[in-house]
Amino acid sequence: YWSIIQINMEIKIVVIGKLKEKIYQKRVQKYLQWISKDVKIEIVYLKDTNNKILTKMDKFKKNNFFSICLSENGIQMSSNAFSKFIFNNKEKLSFIIGGPDGHSSEILNEADYVLSFSKMTMPHEMATLVLIEQIYRALSIKKGSKYHRE
Repeated sequence: YWSIIQINMEIKIVVIGKLKEKIYQKRVQKYLQWISKDVKIEIVYLKDTNNKILTKMDKFKKNNFFSICLSENGIQMSSNAFSKFIFNNKEKLSFIIGGPDGHSSEILNEADYVLSFSKMTMPHEMATLVLIEQIYRALSIKKGSKYHRE
């Protein structure tokens, strides 16, 4: 069974700002529940300050996390490629979702990878939901479940 191999996988999602809308909160919680059956996952909410984000990223680096910043200027990939990307990478991943002004160049330079879901800008709440759904989809692809259809 594949998840025995991935049992040490740990994912941290850093979100700048809170999920204010209940509809986003409920959906994100549902995906978190499903994902946590296979991998350790946690969402950390921070106030929008560069120092807090850089401190968090530094802490992740010291704990061997591979840091991925989300930005419309990042590299785009399909859901299948994303699944391969997260499972062929390190066992510890951190995703950083920016606030209303996106990420500073300092934060983007500090990241191990810059990923884009779209060239379009989206609210951090929506980006959080898209990320958590894509992580769930990546797990489903890895497990060969029927959730992801070609």
